[in-house]
Amino acid sequence: MLRRVLTAASAVVVAAVVAPPATGLAAGAATTPPTAAMHCDSGARTIVCGVTYSSSTPVQIRWTLRGSPISGWDNLDRITLGCSQPTQLGVTVANSSGSATTGRLVNCNHGEWP
Repeated sequence: MLRRVLTAASAVVVAAVVAPPATGLAAGAATTPPTAAMHCDSGARTIVCGVTYSSSTPVQIRWTLRGSPISGWDNLDRITLGCSQPTQLGVTVANSSGSATTGRLVNCNHGEWP
């Protein structure tokens, strides 16, 4: 009886090592491009923006500041930066099927947080 338990346990370990990782998608299932929305707030000369998204597969997140990519913000779902004037921010969320881009001019509130 003990031998059978060890053999079954060994089979499970071998299956776990040999089997490819599960992706959560059925074989041949179609993926769709992500959806994304950017949300920002400002106070005390600071802008905080976050992105919410929906995707059936892993994503890459790319932020832009005044149209230029900021590599230090890659794959962050929230960013914080100092400001002195309205600032153009954008974010692109991409997966293997496409991408969604959103952006806007964010006012810089010099006073207290709303």
